[in-house]
Amino acid sequence: MVARTRQIITEASRRFPVRVRIAVPPDGFGQRLNRMRAWLDENGCTDDGMMTPSGLHGVVNDAVAAYFLDAALASAFVARWCRRQLPRCC
Repeated sequence: MVARTRQIITEASRRFPVRVRIAVPPDGFGQRLNRMRAWLDENGCTDDGMMTPSGLHGVVNDAVAAYFLDAALASAFVARWCRRQLPRCC
């Protein structure tokens, strides 16, 4: 299974020049992951992108990666699905 996952990630990196890494929230994505994939499908990413695990070595399920052919589409994905964490003040 690990070898297959690495093969998928290697293939995605080779085929798609733009990668967006997304940290998995402490409670997981829940239904949000399904909505992200639906958004990708609705915006024509079925052949132009994919999602894979993107964890650090030895850490399971801490991140996913979304791969895109186009930086503009990746930017739209980030604008829709990635919330910027602002630093806490004092």
